[in-house]
Amino acid sequence: MFDLQFQMHTRPDGTVVLAFGLSFRLLFAVLALMVGVGIAGSIGGDAPGIVPIVIFTVLMLGALYQERWIFDPGTRSIVSAHGLIGLAFRRRWSFDQVAALEYTSYRAGSVPGSVTASPANDVGLDDTRRAAAEATSRFSRVPRGMNRYFLRYSLVFSDGRRRRIELRRVRDWEREKQIPAAVAAAIGVPLEFTSL
Repeated sequence: MFDLQFQMHTRPDGTVVLAFGLSFRLLFAVLALMVGVGIAGSIGGDAPGIVPIVIFTVLMLGALYQERWIFDPGTRSIVSAHGLIGLAFRRRWSFDQVAALEYTSYRAGSVPGSVTASPANDVGLDDTRRAAAEATSRFSRVPRGMNRYFLRYSLVFSDGRRRRIELRRVRDWEREKQIPAAVAAAIGVPLEFTSL
């Protein structure tokens, strides 16, 4: 299954960039090419139907879509851009507007306010709460679909507003928890764990 997740790049000047990787665009471009070849092949005979044309258009828009976050310590600014390449909607904030970066991890199907263990059992839980989290089910096994963990991280502004950066499925907890840590370090704000 295809997961849409940011890739993190740190530039030599300390700027942290979160963006979809090249594989994201290539996947949509290759699929659009395949559908386009099918449409072109049918032009000599019957007129192509509306469904292949709509699918081709959606795939091309997917190949041109971008979403990017830039955390630049040099200019002390955060830039968020999302939309089509060249037509992306941009928002800009100053580092001074950000009070913290918060993150949480949870298992699929968790109820807000319940205690859940992190994928590595090391985030914000003492031994008693961790044991309670593992024993939340009457059954000894968690269903396979419910054994997926997610990481969510957000900017917390000085006025209390929050702006989510990403919600991603966790595959390698040790590697992926480095992303919010790197963003917080680039901005120079505390990294705070919050419960769901």
